[in-house]
Amino acid sequence: MYEFNKRAYFDTLAEAKMALLAKAADAPFAEAEKESLIEALKIALEQHDDKEKLLATIQETQNAALLQWMQPTMDIVKHSVFGILPFERINEHPLIGGYETFISANLFLNPTDRMVEVRNKVSAVLLATLEYYQAHQFRMGGGDNANYESRFHKFAFCVIFELSKSTYPGLFVLADVNNGLPEFEKISPEAESLSPNQVNYIINLTINRLKSPDTRHYEVMAIHILFAHCLLKKVPMIVHDDTVHESDNPVFIKILQEYNHDNPPVDMAGFFNLLRVPGDSGDKCRSFVSDAMMYKKDFYWFEPERGRGKPEPDTKTITTTLGVMRSKNVAMRVHLPQLEFHPAWVDWTQCPVLYSTSEFVAAFMRHETPFISSYSGTVSLGFNLMIATNALKTLDEQQIYFTSLAGYIAGSGFHSLHEIIAPTAFLTHLFSQEVYPIDKMTSIQEYKAPHYYNYFHHMMRIDPQFAALRSDAWERYLNWYRAVYIPNAKNTSLEEIINTLIAPCLSNNDPEKISHLRAFFALPLEPEFFATFDRLVAKIYYRHTFKLLPLFQAFYEEQNPARASSSSAASSSVSHGRDNLPAITGYQRALELINRHLMIDAKLNSLFNTYKHFRFVYVEGNIHLLSQVYTGRYCSSSIPLHQQSVKIMEAMQTAGISQSVIDEIINRVEKLDENAILTITEKCIVEPFIESLLAKDFSEAYRFDWEDFVEEITSSDSIEVLKNDDDRQHLIYLDENTDTVHKIKTLKMNVCKELQVAAKEENLFYRINKRTLTVKASMHYIEIIMPFLGEPLSELTELHGTEQWQVIKQQAIKLVESLHQLRYVHGDISLDNFVLGKDGKLFLIDFETARKIKPSNTEAVRLKLFSMDLRKHGVNPEHYTPAAELHMVNEVFKEVCNEPCMSDNSADCSFNP
Repeated sequence: MYEFNKRAYFDTLAEAKMALLAKAADAPFAEAEKESLIEALKIALEQHDDKEKLLATIQETQNAALLQWMQPTMDIVKHSVFGILPFERINEHPLIGGYETFISANLFLNPTDRMVEVRNKVSAVLLATLEYYQAHQFRMGGGDNANYESRFHKFAFCVIFELSKSTYPGLFVLADVNNGLPEFEKISPEAESLSPNQVNYIINLTINRLKSPDTRHYEVMAIHILFAHCLLKKVPMIVHDDTVHESDNPVFIKILQEYNHDNPPVDMAGFFNLLRVPGDSGDKCRSFVSDAMMYKKDFYWFEPERGRGKPEPDTKTITTTLGVMRSKNVAMRVHLPQLEFHPAWVDWTQCPVLYSTSEFVAAFMRHETPFISSYSGTVSLGFNLMIATNALKTLDEQQIYFTSLAGYIAGSGFHSLHEIIAPTAFLTHLFSQEVYPIDKMTSIQEYKAPHYYNYFHHMMRIDPQFAALRSDAWERYLNWYRAVYIPNAKNTSLEEIINTLIAPCLSNNDPEKISHLRAFFALPLEPEFFATFDRLVAKIYYRHTFKLLPLFQAFYEEQNPARASSSSAASSSVSHGRDNLPAITGYQRALELINRHLMIDAKLNSLFNTYKHFRFVYVEGNIHLLSQVYTGRYCSSSIPLHQQSVKIMEAMQTAGISQSVIDEIINRVEKLDENAILTITEKCIVEPFIESLLAKDFSEAYRFDWEDFVEEITSSDSIEVLKNDDDRQHLIYLDENTDTVHKIKTLKMNVCKELQVAAKEENLFYRINKRTLTVKASMHYIEIIMPFLGEPLSELTELHGTEQWQVIKQQAIKLVESLHQLRYVHGDISLDNFVLGKDGKLFLIDFETARKIKPSNTEAVRLKLFSMDLRKHGVNPEHYTPAAELHMVNEVFKEVCNEPCMSDNSADCSFNP
């Protein structure tokens, strides 16, 4: 959710649907009165309905009182604009994949009786195959016939959880396996192979696990998946019944059509016969369904990378959380379904990086479908296993077994449900187009939304217990939404929303994004919003005028409500507290605009008593006083600028601008030709002018109580105060919710210089640490926001020997040397200003006092740093400690900064990239 012009908006349809569902569930009506609406909203989410269909669904409600109860939330949905966030932002939204997480976890942990019954039929064939080959020394018929010992060795190796690289949950834990082995046969975690006795023992464990009625559903499915992965394509299965009972089974028909297209024609009995033949001809048939018929088709390979970025999942990123929620917000992952008492497995939901340019991913995000790693290859193996066993004779049984596969794969977090169902429905005809309509990917716009409810409804028809499983998943999800999502949800920033709209307009004039932006313009805009939006425009206006001017023209037209709202802004009161807007629009982003442009708008501070919409604009060191010809859409007067010198002089006097500056400006105004623009370039006029304007706005009219301000901030439980200096009015605190450090100091009268210092700090921080530091200006203070990078060296208490500190020292020297290469010395090198991250990376912070040095002195600085000596600084090497080493580093840095030759006196504090 986000706020725009004092109105709430949903940033995803999933968020809108859940808000509507929670609103309906909380309605003060009898359950029978709201039951149909609640079910309709659940279906709307499961069907990935668009905004129009969602609203139409609610409007069908016959209960007028219930409809009135829903109206406020519906109004938010109506004016919300969806599909504007980047792919990664949508895919990581906690509600994208939220419901899928709970339904797939239920399938994973709580199968229906029919799911267990059907699964056991497949298990019976696997049992027969394992027992046969174990009895025949892993040969087909024994003797010198086909030897599959290496295949069963691979299977035995992979069903041990740790040896399979912790990929599949539900497999044998190594410690449990070793409990049954003699000491000399115990398996090492680093083992690369197994002995024949170990292989036989693990095959026995697998057979017993498949036979046991106490084996959990997901454990059985893990064995099925590994059997398909290691044995299925090369090892003929031991099947006692190859008859086909349903000749009109669409799955069998599809397989025969595909197989006979490129191979000598066979009937279904012939196809199953080939599955049992050892050698190349049988191998080709055994791998046909999973490979040639499914995985190698262009349906899977619409793009070479299929939307997946690099690197592949890191096996060190592990989880015990079930489902496909991608959110990295730890608070949002609380109370998600867990696989308790099981070692953690590879977390695919957190590992892969998406290609932002992928049309495959874009098609998923268009319908807010979770994207994990493209269409599932695991399901093609599972489907192949189902066919090869020939244990499931009816389409209903095949569909129920597929549901077990889907629950295991999605429950483990490997793929979203759509990544599993879509290829199966399209390539195998397991589900008809009526049940699950899906086409080959051709364009983002034409790609069909996943119709989960169609699939769920079909499963409820053939497996009545599925209805209870779905109902329970919804109850758990709704409880999580109320208890976890609502308290921890954070508004999407206005800047993220606007910049997401503006950026494509600047790059390619995207008509869809522009239409979204104009949809916002149609709103009646509040004065505070106008200033906020104007700030964003000011940031890029003078660099992209040729592109932005047509885009924003409608926004500034006479009939736009923004104009009427902004005209009354001069008399609006400025609230106290942390959210104050600066009185002068341009200074809201001045920190990012130093040496580029600075817009000073008189409309908010009553600088002009009559003509409230004149502007002074500071561009590349020049001040422009814009005439009404340029700003006609602001001015109600047609009097040329040079004829208004008296009014302008009175306004500047009221603002407290020095008489000498006023005289100079008025002298130039009076000399202007009709409709001309005044340009002032001299620093001696520009800076006093800006300072005088700001001085008015820091007057008693806008008093700022520092103690109240600090108390308001620190009252939150998520705030940890790191430093508070009431005398200097400096505050540093850690926001644990956002994992950011905030440094706040009040603005003094020399605002121009303070803004330049902040701009310098922002740029140096990025260039030295390759991390983004955000600077914000309020009417009363500057706030610097940086990511929490770690602990300062001054607070490092646990020491781990000289090697670690040598690494720290080398990093510190490299950081300072990098600063010197930019022709700066830090000015306040101390242990407090070196921060050590958890990964051992060191960062340098606090560039407020950094000053320039002469280019010729950079080599001298480098030599000084590398000549540090323990004895020189009073540390006897015989009594060396890491703390003494750190102290020595600190003292040497201080010496470097205090060298007279290091300073470039001609340099000011501004930063010139």
